[in-house]
Amino acid sequence: MTGNGSKRRSLSLQWHITAECDQNCAHCYITDGRTYQQELENILTLNECTKVIDSQVQFAEKLGATPNLVLTGGNPLLRSDFFDIAGYAKERGVIISILGNPYHLNRD
Repeated sequence: MTGNGSKRRSLSLQWHITAECDQNCAHCYITDGRTYQQELENILTLNECTKVIDSQVQFAEKLGATPNLVLTGGNPLLRSDFFDIAGYAKERGVIISILGNPYHLNRD
C-alpha cells in the first residue's frame, strides 16, 4: 500500500537464468527441448544480468510499480554467481523470489 491507501502496481519478471540442473526429475521439461544444449552454453554474463535488472527497475519506475524478480531455471542455485545476481537486484530495490528445486539451498 502507498501512503494514500491505494495499491501499488507490481512489475514481475520470471527469469530463466540457467538451464543447468542436476536432479533430472521425471516431471521436468528442461532437458527435453531441442535447444537444451544451446541454453546451457549461452547464459548471460553477470554484467549482462545487471543490465537486465537495471532495465526492469527503470521500467518499473516509469510505471510507478514495484519490481519483482522470480529467478528460475533449471536450478538457479547452480549458477556460481546466483547470489551476486540476487544481491544486485536486492540493492536495486527488487523483490526476489526463487522458483525451482531447493535441493542445494541450506541455512548458509
